[in-house]
Amino acid sequence: MIQVEDPPSALETIIPSSREIIRGSFLKRGIPDAAIPILIDSISKATFKQYAGTYKKWWLFCQRNKVDIYQANVGNIIAFLNDLFLNKASYTTLNTHRSALSLILNYSNGDEILIKRFLKGVYRAKQCFPKYKTTWDPQPVLEYLKKLYPLNTLSLEMLTKKLASLLLLATGQRLQTISKIKIQNIHGIESSKIKIFITEILKTSSYNRQQPVLEFNYFTECPELCVANTLKAYLLRTSSLRKDTDEYLMLTFKKPHHIASSQTIGRWIKNILKISGIDTNKYHSHNTRHATTSAAFRKGIGIDQIKDTIGWSQSSQVFQKFYNRPLEGNKLNFVELIQGNN
Repeated sequence: MIQVEDPPSALETIIPSSREIIRGSFLKRGIPDAAIPILIDSISKATFKQYAGTYKKWWLFCQRNKVDIYQANVGNIIAFLNDLFLNKASYTTLNTHRSALSLILNYSNGDEILIKRFLKGVYRAKQCFPKYKTTWDPQPVLEYLKKLYPLNTLSLEMLTKKLASLLLLATGQRLQTISKIKIQNIHGIESSKIKIFITEILKTSSYNRQQPVLEFNYFTECPELCVANTLKAYLLRTSSLRKDTDEYLMLTFKKPHHIASSQTIGRWIKNILKISGIDTNKYHSHNTRHATTSAAFRKGIGIDQIKDTIGWSQSSQVFQKFYNRPLEGNKLNFVELIQGNN
């Protein structure tokens, strides 16, 4: 068996970066050097980061087995994936490796079919099911956020965490979207409705898809959960903490204050979930999207309206396949149902 993971050697000190490997693959295919930066710009930072591990393993595999990293045949690719599988790589991980290799290798449709058939065999040998069969109820979180009131009595930390939580719960957006809100794109603070335009490229951005626009009416019936009021209070509280270059909304609450990343916002949300009684060993901050969309559906909101709010196309099956989850511990007892109807 070919070993993919050997102890560190001199080879590892000269591994090209992901960007260099991808650039080399474009050159091999005859792409003009001047056009390559545009092609590389089509790849997100997150994708570069995700593929980096694949390219390191693939480069070492090819060096040890005297294979050209750009001219490998389907047998080499399956041998590589098989070694990773035998080293306990999951089906999902192997699929990521397949995707990364497809970017730098030019193999035929027949080769692609064989690789997919190998992965189908991996799936059957090592079945992969959705990570989350259930979701958490947003109600306890909302009840806790209600207690964080009046706003002018809250510490900057709790005001920040409350705003981040409400923005996610009210919109069903990703953490990345909340981290990309710019102050200059917030309109209507003094009107009856606040609109926030997201202008930066997101994970789901596409040339034929509109960017998200977040809208918040002033929620007079329950000011404790009013996103607009909380946003207004946060802007006022942080105005003196901002530098001229601080164009993003969310700031860290500890000195020195700086722009909060999506990872930082995720830690804030996890803290709020934990305080609210949500099992954070099982559910994480990114599950907010599952929880809010599932809760809206349970309340009778139509799928089309949910898709429109989140930014999914009307033909998208993402909600039905991956996001619509029942509450944990909310299974039906069919015997009791049948008896109750008699």
